[in-house]
Amino acid sequence: MCQSKVILDTDNFWNVKDGMEVLIHEYGHILDFLINQILNNQNQHFDSRKYLISSLANDTKITNEAYQKLLAYGVVRSLYGRSTSSSNWELFAEAFTRWIVTPEPNRDLGWEKLDKFFRIDLPTKL
Repeated sequence: MCQSKVILDTDNFWNVKDGMEVLIHEYGHILDFLINQILNNQNQHFDSRKYLISSLANDTKITNEAYQKLLAYGVVRSLYGRSTSSSNWELFAEAFTRWIVTPEPNRDLGWEKLDKFFRIDLPTKL
């Protein structure tokens, strides 16, 4: 039986069972960067990170941006994702990671909101 190593980075508040999660997290950064580059080159002034936060609040009565961000923190459930609160750079990558790596038996309402965002909401902007 293969055992995963646990890497604990106490400076950045995250732990990883294996390198695959790190790789997927970095793919989340690449996706975020490319989406913003493509749409902003088309003069659409798009911010995928802000769109993630507002999209997760869809179907709720939450209109205040600060409360929407708190909801996003609850959905993504990552201290590391909260570490860059001004730009939400890490929040997008952590959301992408949670969406990809969550095993089927652990998929909850938060995962379903991320699934809707990445499969339905975000592609409508492209």
